[in-house]
Amino acid sequence: MKSRMHRIATLISSALVVSVSFCASASSSADHYPERPVRMIVPFGPGSTPDVLTRDLAGRLSKELGQNFVVENISGASGMVGTQAVARSRPDGYTLLSGTVGILSVNQFLYDKIPYDIEEDFTSVSLFTTNPNVLAVPADSPFSSVQDLVGAAKAAPDSLNYGSSGNGTSLHLAAELLKDAAGISVAHIPYTKGVMQDLAAGRLDFVFYHISGTVPLVDAGKVKILAVATPERFPLLPDVPTFKEEGFDNFDVSGWMGIMAPAGTPPEIIVKLEKAIGKVTSDPQWRESLTRQGIVVVGSGPQQLDEFTKAERAKWGRLIQSNRIRLEQ
Repeated sequence: MKSRMHRIATLISSALVVSVSFCASASSSADHYPERPVRMIVPFGPGSTPDVLTRDLAGRLSKELGQNFVVENISGASGMVGTQAVARSRPDGYTLLSGTVGILSVNQFLYDKIPYDIEEDFTSVSLFTTNPNVLAVPADSPFSSVQDLVGAAKAAPDSLNYGSSGNGTSLHLAAELLKDAAGISVAHIPYTKGVMQDLAAGRLDFVFYHISGTVPLVDAGKVKILAVATPERFPLLPDVPTFKEEGFDNFDVSGWMGIMAPAGTPPEIIVKLEKAIGKVTSDPQWRESLTRQGIVVVGSGPQQLDEFTKAERAKWGRLIQSNRIRLEQ
């Protein structure tokens, strides 16, 4: 009996030593992190908005942390190929995901099978940016407000159409959200490219689009903006009302990007990354520069990204499921 108790005590003691050693090793590793280049996976092609913004962030993190942050594009399957690559990588802080609203809050409701679990396979680092949407119409449209458009749609159901950048995109879902909120029926025309050109030409009645891609057409006199989908008026568009001012509460619709790491990444490394991102995103000149492009720099901590992502999943999950929106893989 004494011998057995001695063996148990020895095992417990050994386990404690291993545990303490592991914690010390993790802390030491975080102290020197990063010791080699860090990969930032963008699950979309070069030149896309996520790619451009991530490259900007990577360059600033390289200077801040004294090690190269290298952007790698792994596109395919609506971002799922690159996202899976990060999910399967070692949780050591040397592979990060630059995720979007589609990847982090929408795809799991659109597709039957996804080769990873966003909530189980990843840990949050920082909400990087948001890219608010606006409701735009042709410059010569008879509609001067959201209520004008909604009134026309109610008077003649299915007489109006809208375009989007594709089924299941945030721009498509923004219009579906308006349909539900206003109780209207309008036709959806999905595009792979050229949606704003057709809006400007008057072939579409309205489009939800990012501020950054809409303002140049406004300046050219080709489209006009009826409302911005942010809680408050956007600095770049001070004369454009919010949807709340147009009678639609809680209509906050933006594209956004969050930096994620594989689940199991040491908390000390997550903290180091969070602080570095927070420091570079606090640069007032950079923030102002991106605001002029219609992009809001956030730079939050992990908890804020967790809460934000959870709220986005709840919103889009309800909408997708209630409208039975599904996509083929």
